[in-house]
Amino acid sequence: MKTEIALTAAAGLVSKSPVDTHGGTDIVQVFPADVTVTKGKANITIAKLSDKTALLRVFASCCNTPLFNAIDDLAFIGLFTSTLKQPEDVGPVQFRIMGKFATSAPIEPVAPTFSLGFGHGRWWCTARERTRRRSTVPCPD
Repeated sequence: MKTEIALTAAAGLVSKSPVDTHGGTDIVQVFPADVTVTKGKANITIAKLSDKTALLRVFASCCNTPLFNAIDDLAFIGLFTSTLKQPEDVGPVQFRIMGKFATSAPIEPVAPTFSLGFGHGRWWCTARERTRRRSTVPCPD
């Protein structure tokens, strides 16, 4: 899946909240090489969410819109579907996790933490990509 992000109001990035009615966010995992920033690249800012985690939040400084999460040592980024012009293009939800933090009861069953299938799938994709590209860069082109 190739994804383009344009950091302009015309692209729909006007501080649209990524948080849904249950307090969660829709995130799709993609390889950084599959994401291209077409406009507003100078507005991309990377922040570490906590000293206790390796998670980096990448956002548009012009409107404080979160774009994706990244970890330096992993070969994928967690792209917020709220930043996409057509989020339906990413397909149906495959995993719902961390349900114990929901602010209201979700409609579908949600794993209270990470499921075994999620962890195994994430490990396999990351290992495969590391051997293929030998480079993990938290920010796309």
